[in-house]
Amino acid sequence: MSKTTTISVRVPPDTRAWLERRTHKMGTAGSAAARILEESRRMETYRGVDFRDTPDGRLAFVSETRVPVHLFARTVRDYEGNLREVATHYGWPLWKVESAWAYTGAYHEEVAEDDRTFDARDDFAALKAILPTLEKAVARE
Repeated sequence: MSKTTTISVRVPPDTRAWLERRTHKMGTAGSAAARILEESRRMETYRGVDFRDTPDGRLAFVSETRVPVHLFARTVRDYEGNLREVATHYGWPLWKVESAWAYTGAYHEEVAEDDRTFDARDDFAALKAILPTLEKAVARE
């Protein structure tokens, strides 16, 4: 969000408490509320996308699946943009594939950053930083 505007809202005390608990993941209560509103707007616009907490932060996923949008985008590229074939590959309705692909186009910078973050985690040292007890397995013959 490059340009922002301020709004004031009144919420019940339990909603405020819930929002404040989310601040450890999203900064201030205001930034958490802004993120939640933005995600809601995106989910309404792109019905094939939802958002989830992951070790890498909040990520866009193809709705009702375990597939992050950035990995879905790789599959679309593997199928050279043929969305019907991608829908068949995953066994999803075409509308979901089209919606997730439209989201990828609208938020390509964000999706590309999620992909770079994912690729960086392929490195053992990066994984070890996240999972300190991780050890390399050695194959024995």
